[in-house]
Amino acid sequence: MRNSHPYRYPAAFRAQLGRLERLSPGITIRGAAASPSPSFLEIEHRGATIDDIRERNLRLRHLESLIADWYIDGETASLMPLDDLGVGPPATVEFSEVPASVTYIEFDSAAELDLEFQPRSRLEGFYVREIVSDGKFCAEITFVCDEPAWKAMGTCVYADAMEVGARVSIGVIPLHEEIRLTTASRLFDGDPALSEEPAILRAIAMASELLHAVPRISSAPRGPMRQTS
Repeated sequence: MRNSHPYRYPAAFRAQLGRLERLSPGITIRGAAASPSPSFLEIEHRGATIDDIRERNLRLRHLESLIADWYIDGETASLMPLDDLGVGPPATVEFSEVPASVTYIEFDSAAELDLEFQPRSRLEGFYVREIVSDGKFCAEITFVCDEPAWKAMGTCVYADAMEVGARVSIGVIPLHEEIRLTTASRLFDGDPALSEEPAILRAIAMASELLHAVPRISSAPRGPMRQTS
């Protein structure tokens, strides 16, 4: 499963930055004297507002920091079968524990996690780590998506690459607090298109279910993913 998100994201953006460098030498090098033309920037930002670019850039920086920590922490990853949830999402969720290191959990492919607004796209999985927010220990959950546009990351304009890469939803959930699933969903922010997706509710419930079983995933081996049991 080497094409899963933690591996696909860096490869896709290396291809995109390589394309930009070929078109405007020096543009991807920090501190370089490259000065792309206004028309070049207009083409690369086509279809996106200044606010779109700024917000996508923030989400991309979040992901890049998260993936870097994931590599440093040993590339802990697991595959979660959809039937671990049972019959339908529960009314309430509780995040009991989180792994000791940044962990990536990939959902088994299933129609229940398909995105309604985007054909052939789905919620692929999530990164999880423990953070402290407002004096409370919390689970930080970052949902990521898979979609056909990942295959065009080396040829599309930069604004489109940013949109695909930044299609995430990030939530901070207090540990050991039972809350309504709908309340938990309002603690997530990110790509506006994901905020109304029914798949988000099911994904939150699945993440909560799995994090009741942290010992099963905290010792997952480095390298290719394995299915939890």
